[in-house]
Amino acid sequence: MVLGGFFMVLSECFEVFIREKILDGCQSSTITFYEYSVKKLISFVEDQDGDISVNELHRYIQPYFLSLKENPRLSPHSYNTLVRSVKVFTRFLLAEEYIDKEIKLPKIRKLDTNIKPLSTDQIRKVLNLFDTGNFEGLRDKTIFCLFLDTGIRLGELCSIQLSDVDLDEGYITIYGKGRKQRYVPIGKDLRKILWKYLKQRCRLGKNGDQTLILSRTGFGMTPHGIQTLFRRIRKDLGWSKLNPHLMRHSFSVNYINNGGDTFSLQRILGHTTQEMTAKYVNLSTTNIKTQHNRYSPIDRLMFS
Repeated sequence: MVLGGFFMVLSECFEVFIREKILDGCQSSTITFYEYSVKKLISFVEDQDGDISVNELHRYIQPYFLSLKENPRLSPHSYNTLVRSVKVFTRFLLAEEYIDKEIKLPKIRKLDTNIKPLSTDQIRKVLNLFDTGNFEGLRDKTIFCLFLDTGIRLGELCSIQLSDVDLDEGYITIYGKGRKQRYVPIGKDLRKILWKYLKQRCRLGKNGDQTLILSRTGFGMTPHGIQTLFRRIRKDLGWSKLNPHLMRHSFSVNYINNGGDTFSLQRILGHTTQEMTAKYVNLSTTNIKTQHNRYSPIDRLMFS
């Protein structure tokens, strides 16, 4: 497309896209994600033919995603994530009329949704790892319990400020995707853990840093730092899978198993639709069995 007599090149459109996301109030982690994932496509194009006109982008889509499929180190989940990010970028190009028609992208791969949440025994094994006699051990236990008791996302946990935590009322104010605010309840045991952590944390904040979770240097802990913590836990226990997203699954399935309903779960997780929350009901075999035992037609007939 021609704007003001000039062809828009791909790199310029990408810069405008990032500025637009910043102005939309996207979190820094979301901006970083787009900078990485969309830039990956642009780098592929530039390696082929340099900085092209944005109208030529459609010719590179199929070769780019074929190259991703041929990468054995790229998981199906990561592939789908890259497809989604490029879709957001190309929709932006169409909406802003930098391109004349929609760019066709590959379909999202259907993944195995049979994700097993952490069992009670596994949770106890993790909790037994933490030496709460020192700050780091208490902090790491606090991180693990925050994920397990609230189901919040990694970026959301890193963004919690001291002023967001209300121990008296028993909730944390969370700013989710698009800076949407929601109130997430916390249980009495987590409140006790947070209180112990806060008493030690108040001595370590550098330059008035108000971030709830601090690194050993006294500044707000980053997503990378928390991912490093989970890698260390996996190594200590000899496990292949344990990450913040699995904690979100574990919270959700256990919430349903313990009698929670999908409507309150939707509000806690910050989901926009019930469809996104309903998958946890499908994973909750305990809940299905409990409900069947309670409402079995044959049992009611035989013992009524």
